[in-house]
Amino acid sequence: RLSQPQAAPVVAPPADPDPNQLLSGGQASAAGIPANQLGTAVTVVSGADLQRQQVRHAGDALRGLPGVELTGTGSVGALTQVRIRGAEGRHTRVIVDGVDVNTTKDGEFDFSNLLAEEIEKIEVVRGPMSGLYGSGALGGVINIITRDGKGPARLMVRTEAGSFGTKDVAARL
Repeated sequence: RLSQPQAAPVVAPPADPDPNQLLSGGQASAAGIPANQLGTAVTVVSGADLQRQQVRHAGDALRGLPGVELTGTGSVGALTQVRIRGAEGRHTRVIVDGVDVNTTKDGEFDFSNLLAEEIEKIEVVRGPMSGLYGSGALGGVINIITRDGKGPARLMVRTEAGSFGTKDVAARL
């Protein structure tokens, strides 16, 4: 005798999802819905990943992620635009610590001067979940969470030298 198939439990989304918390806690979730139950593509890059790969700029951290393309208009410091799934740069919503940082002039964010040293986590949402953020997020959402700054004061100094006389020095308190 065959038994009737059981219906899968229905998971209702939270009443008021917080769009500033794309992924939270130990389990990946978007707007409170576990990532394995979402119909969207989500990628998380941790601060430890950035340090291990020796990434210096946030734009470089996004390079190579699925569906993400970086376009630079020149050398270091020139406009660096991020496009998700072929959408224009103005259709990628960028949020840093809960603040929308896209410009009001053209709706884009310039990744050329955003350093990766103080980034705790970068979350990239592609697909229908990005619709929660409005028309500026048609391509997707990039949520950047920086380190919280708790604990004693820290001093960090970094120097680098390379071929052809290239040098880089950074200090942070």
